[in-house]
Amino acid sequence: MQIMRQAAGDAWILACGAPLLPSLGYAESFRTGADIAFEVSTEPLIDYYRWQGRATAARAWTAGRWWWMDPDQLIVRDPLSEAEVRGALASALVSGGTWMLGDDLTTLAPDRLQLSLDPELTTRIGQAARPESPLQWNSVVDAGPVIEEYMDDDRVPTRWTLEDGTVVLLNLGLESVDVDGPGGTNLLTGEQASAGIRMLEAGDGEVWQP
Repeated sequence: MQIMRQAAGDAWILACGAPLLPSLGYAESFRTGADIAFEVSTEPLIDYYRWQGRATAARAWTAGRWWWMDPDQLIVRDPLSEAEVRGALASALVSGGTWMLGDDLTTLAPDRLQLSLDPELTTRIGQAARPESPLQWNSVVDAGPVIEEYMDDDRVPTRWTLEDGTVVLLNLGLESVDVDGPGGTNLLTGEQASAGIRMLEAGDGEVWQP
């Protein structure tokens, strides 16, 4: 790691598949989630984001302290539904780190590209996110996100707060859930609402500016 850091100079190092503690102090970013697409399954699935989201929650305490977290690429193309696209964007935002667009931008639907580059979201990148009641969302041990596609046993916190007060509601599960919303403006849809219970459909996400 010392040799790589010296050779890189002022270049940005993203440690991927690297040992955790030995990378501390040598890398600006660290891969905190598994791959979001695979040779055996090239299309994005919300199951992969669910596995990624649980990894983000488990490592959220390192964000901004040790490095920028890297949850892997942000993929928003079909066959993800509109709700799942919002969930993918919300999941990437709470990682507090790398925002890499992984789709072919020349063929991506214009509305999805515009949402992925929306300055209301991108100006909030890099903030540490605090998951609410993280110990209520325990996941079992599994071999990775491909297994999650067949054994949907991972759990992801449904409410997160960024350092500037932005509140992210996230449902990466398979059923709708009720979440306590802060009110304000939903930056993903432009909706304005008062504080109260929100029903999030499966895979959905909301980003609220109170």
